[in-house]
Amino acid sequence: MEAVHRYEGTVNQVMGDGIMALFGAPLAHEDHAVRACYAALRMQDEVKRYAAEIQRTAGAPIHIRVGLNSGEVVVRSIGGDLHMDYTAVGQTTHLAARMEQMAMPGSVLLTTDTLRLAEGYVQVKALGPVPVKGLPEPVDVYELTGAGQARTRLQAAAIRGLTRFGGRDSEVEHLRRVLTLAGDGHGQVVAIVGEAGVGKSRLVYEFTHSHRVQDRLVLEAASVSYGNATSYLPVIELPKSYFKIGDRDDHREVRDKVLGRVLGLDRGLEPLMAPLLSLCSWSTTARSTKHRWGRKTSYSQLRLDSLPAESTAELLEALLGLEPGLAPLKQMLLKRGNAFFLEETIRTLVETKALVGKRGAYRLTRPVDALQVPATVQTILAARIDRLPAEEKQLLQAASAIGKDAPYPILAAIAEQPEAGLQKGLAHLQEAEFLYETRLFPDLEYTFKHALTHDVPYGSLLGERRRQLHAQIVAAMERLGPARAARGSVGESGRVPPPGGGSRPMTGRRTGRR
Repeated sequence: MEAVHRYEGTVNQVMGDGIMALFGAPLAHEDHAVRACYAALRMQDEVKRYAAEIQRTAGAPIHIRVGLNSGEVVVRSIGGDLHMDYTAVGQTTHLAARMEQMAMPGSVLLTTDTLRLAEGYVQVKALGPVPVKGLPEPVDVYELTGAGQARTRLQAAAIRGLTRFGGRDSEVEHLRRVLTLAGDGHGQVVAIVGEAGVGKSRLVYEFTHSHRVQDRLVLEAASVSYGNATSYLPVIELPKSYFKIGDRDDHREVRDKVLGRVLGLDRGLEPLMAPLLSLCSWSTTARSTKHRWGRKTSYSQLRLDSLPAESTAELLEALLGLEPGLAPLKQMLLKRGNAFFLEETIRTLVETKALVGKRGAYRLTRPVDALQVPATVQTILAARIDRLPAEEKQLLQAASAIGKDAPYPILAAIAEQPEAGLQKGLAHLQEAEFLYETRLFPDLEYTFKHALTHDVPYGSLLGERRRQLHAQIVAAMERLGPARAARGSVGESGRVPPPGGGSRPMTGRRTGRR
């Protein structure tokens, strides 16, 4: 039940040695299937830890089975004077129960409908078509084996809806030519440079999610502005991703994964073991972040300038709408082809009530010559942050001190706010698009929308407050331990590594009556 509640599900029935849980009904969640899968993984993880202790002390084995299915359910409320219960009925709940009954002890089974909604966020093993009692045809069944890779900031933004991508045809063509050369065996490096917010990350995102790379292995890693003191920081995550090395893996598990994958490719690659293991062990020796690739024929640099006028006009039309009274504002913003600047400017105008309506259908409430548009995106962000309530501004600054990615356990430990206030503040910061929720499993994690969205609140911290927050972060890491604080980091000049029965959750959309 703790696992269900952790991912905002509802336990609607307790049946002796099992429970029935709902995700997405009666409380709606767009990612209800992902939440259900993560809850199932957490159930198994926690029960296995408990079972190991019981096996040691009492010699008794303990296992649970979990079944998942997604679809429409009829949700009825059963009300009393003091409480309200919910019950779900229909084919969706029946199939979830069958998945649980068919699962081997200690495993999680799910249907194609659940996998379709959670694909990319979970790892599964196909078990093939299986006959199910009560159904005329066999059902494709999958075993849930683990969580997939964490979502990136752009993937999170894509769920909310990205603005139309355009104006980068020549850059996309350059990347296509380079990819062709790499495919022919001529390895390539491309550096994409440009001012903050010009669209570097968006270009990479669009290209790596296009049909051009469908048959390619794509590995992704990120660097941070304060990581200059860490050797090879931008590429450390690449081998970790390739070898599927997790945050909780110890040295022996890392070595086994690297050894198995490398020797499985070619035993002649054994001399590469030492440098690969060195990369995967997170070295923090200070060295220069300068490269010498520029002299190589395999290196090319792609500079992104501001969007051309026609592309900027299309972007403004998508953001603002077609209302004729917006023409003077569009004309004033047209010369700024920086997509991030335009998005933040429009958000500021909405927050100050200069624009009313909704995205793609705004109207002005005051003359354009009465508007004050800051000259830089940093100024815009600083002004937006200053308009936040004091508690939310402090929360944003605390998150920025942790780093680009802020794990919830560490943030909660240093926020100095009650749980209710913390949850409310995080919800408001997400609504304002300062933060995105990018990881649910094994712990909730937030990331900043953009590097500048992180840098501006961090830069507004006084030195004494920074040192205080850094000390609190390190103390929280030591207290939480490596399993829960492994992804934490401290900003400024460097990165601080961390110290050493059955159940039937299901997902669905609410279609019944309250």
